[in-house]
Amino acid sequence: MPRRSEYTSDDLDYLRKAVASNVSYAAMARKLGVCVDTCKRILHKHGIVEFQGAKYVVAAPLHPTPTLWQRPCMRCGDTKPRAKWQYFCDGCREKLGRDN
Repeated sequence: MPRRSEYTSDDLDYLRKAVASNVSYAAMARKLGVCVDTCKRILHKHGIVEFQGAKYVVAAPLHPTPTLWQRPCMRCGDTKPRAKWQYFCDGCREKLGRDN
């Protein structure tokens, strides 16, 4: 299992300055003690440099926040926010005995 390292604000400040002064990625990687690809991942993760490519893509959240809408309830007309594609408010759903 690879080691997980947290980088200090000093390391990140160095990386920002190094990118601004066109220091090579190899030199930055040597300074941090990692390989060049890991250095690029660190730069991308902290928003210092944007790289195109699948290996630098940030994973989507496991539980995205649900999209809400304020469409009126089809039974009582309530416009409180509820999950998108939910046509009946929670109160009406209980009265109707619906699961969805």
